[in-house]
Amino acid sequence: MKGEWIYNDSKKVEILNEQFASICTMDDKGINKSIPADALSLASTKFDITNKICSDEIEKVLKLSNSNKACSSEVTSKMVEESSDVTNEALADICNQSIAEGEFPMCFKVGAIYLLYKDGEPWLVNNYRPVTLFHILSKPLERVVYTQLYNYLAKNNLLTCLQSGCRHRDSTINQFRSRSCAGI
Repeated sequence: MKGEWIYNDSKKVEILNEQFASICTMDDKGINKSIPADALSLASTKFDITNKICSDEIEKVLKLSNSNKACSSEVTSKMVEESSDVTNEALADICNQSIAEGEFPMCFKVGAIYLLYKDGEPWLVNNYRPVTLFHILSKPLERVVYTQLYNYLAKNNLLTCLQSGCRHRDSTINQFRSRSCAGI
């Protein structure tokens, strides 16, 4: 297809899919995935979200969200923000039911995929990258589960100095400073 103009929408989708699939493969060869056993405290291995989520938590998550941030088109961040006094209780119920059943609602898993132009010639497929916008209502559930799981891991010393990516007020520089990580 090099040098050829494509007018058929199905063919365009196929070409873009092939391009994105080819650049989105993960090669984990050479990555040391093991964490030394002595770096973990395994005193508690049972995780249970027992704290019922309330509408105040939902409100806090939504207030921290950027209302101008892009999301899927059915319901916008602004709409959720402006209707929060009516919807927060229902969102809390959805979150609690989802956690109780161990299921993330299917409608929250579906996203709209958009092509984001990077630079260069706009007709070249490799000058685009895919961006998925998820339903704004999935954010509160994602956030409260993350917070409760993170708090559990931190409280039970299940995070090691090697895990800096999502830790509050932590950076990889702390790995260099920590004597317990020296020589790993």
